[in-house]
Amino acid sequence: MKSAISLLVVALIACAGVLSAQARYPAPENMQTVHVVLLLRGPNSTSGPSTPELEKLQAAHIAHLTKLGQEGHAYIAGPMGADGDLRGIILDGKSLDLTW
Repeated sequence: MKSAISLLVVALIACAGVLSAQARYPAPENMQTVHVVLLLRGPNSTSGPSTPELEKLQAAHIAHLTKLGQEGHAYIAGPMGADGDLRGIILDGKSLDLTW
C-alpha cells in the first residue's frame, strides 16, 4: 500500500508541475490525452490456490483487456511484477468507462 501511495504522491507532484507549465507553454492542437489507469488489489482479493471461479474471473478480465486493445482504447495493459497492492496498469487513449 505504501508503494501505491508513494506513486500517487509522485504523480500529483508531476501534475502540479505540468499545470504550471501549461500556462506558459500551451499544448499543440494535435496533442492527445492519455489516461493512466492503475489496477489495485481490492479488499476481497485472495492469494490462495486458484479455484474454477477465480480462473473464470481472470479469463473475463483478460478478455476485457484484449477487447480494449482491439478497440484502440488501451495502448498498453499489463500486470505489475511484484506481489504488492498495485496489480496492473493500462494506458488509455480514448475516453473509457472501465466499469463492467
